[in-house]
Amino acid sequence: ATRVGDLDLVALRDGDGRAHVLLDRCSHRGVPLSKGTVVPDGAGGRSITCRHHGWRYGPDGACLDVPSLRPGAPCPRGADVPRFDVVEADGWVWVWAPGVEEHPTGPPPAIPGLAERSWKQGSVPMACSYVSGIENNLDWCHAAFAHPWTHPQWYAAKLRGLREQAYELRTDPDGLVVFTPPTASPDDPTPAQAAVALTFSLPNRVIVKLGGPRGLVVVMHFVPTGPASCRLDWMRSAYLPARRRVAWSAHEPLVFKQDRRLLEGAQPWQDRDRAFERSVKADTSTLLARRIVALAEEGQWPQRSASLPARSVIEVRA
Repeated sequence: ATRVGDLDLVALRDGDGRAHVLLDRCSHRGVPLSKGTVVPDGAGGRSITCRHHGWRYGPDGACLDVPSLRPGAPCPRGADVPRFDVVEADGWVWVWAPGVEEHPTGPPPAIPGLAERSWKQGSVPMACSYVSGIENNLDWCHAAFAHPWTHPQWYAAKLRGLREQAYELRTDPDGLVVFTPPTASPDDPTPAQAAVALTFSLPNRVIVKLGGPRGLVVVMHFVPTGPASCRLDWMRSAYLPARRRVAWSAHEPLVFKQDRRLLEGAQPWQDRDRAFERSVKADTSTLLARRIVALAEEGQWPQRSASLPARSVIEVRA
């Protein structure tokens, strides 16, 4: 069982190992199919059986059998379960969930550098909005306070205190990137290997890079599961070229838990009314990400990208 936006979904593999995603709802009485069983169909395929009355569906959502019917009787008209387009790539099963009548074009967004590294991946439910998760990971100044014993910025602040520094922010049609050290002029290209780089790509991806080309890379997808909930699907890697693999981890890394507890604590206040919020210059990156998401949800991005600053240098203490 999984959830994307307001859709409850069930994922399964067919007899050839291919991934399929259906609406997690039996057409009889609405019992989730994920509570049932995936069984061989006798011809090398597999199907999913509802635990309530045994109605059985193929990986394509077709209703194959209703046990209570007399032998040879057809399944009820309209009993098929909606299916969604999926593709498996870069260690994930990607589902196209806007609607059954819509279909994706092109491949899913690639995980950059996947083949060059060894990765751990996992999934963490969060009781906060997906936008809060995105904003938090573009927040330049929070790590010195939010991440004791887990984040380089916390260690740096503990050793020498907060210090004057600057980050550069640039927008593009996909979202924005925040990095340091800043470039000398707006005409300079975004550096390929900054000391710290935080990249937001619509609709829900943040990539954190620390320590240059051989440093830490964290890929995060904040998948909305409700107005005030999301799921963090994450991948994390150090530079280990001799061990190129992807391994699943059921453990929630402490650095994610530290963020999650703070964001979940803030969500009830944000649900009431965000008029209390006060922001400072250091919040430029998070507020811009919030604005880009709002424009995208209104169908106005990237058309409105020209109305936002293409480049800013923000001076902070962090």
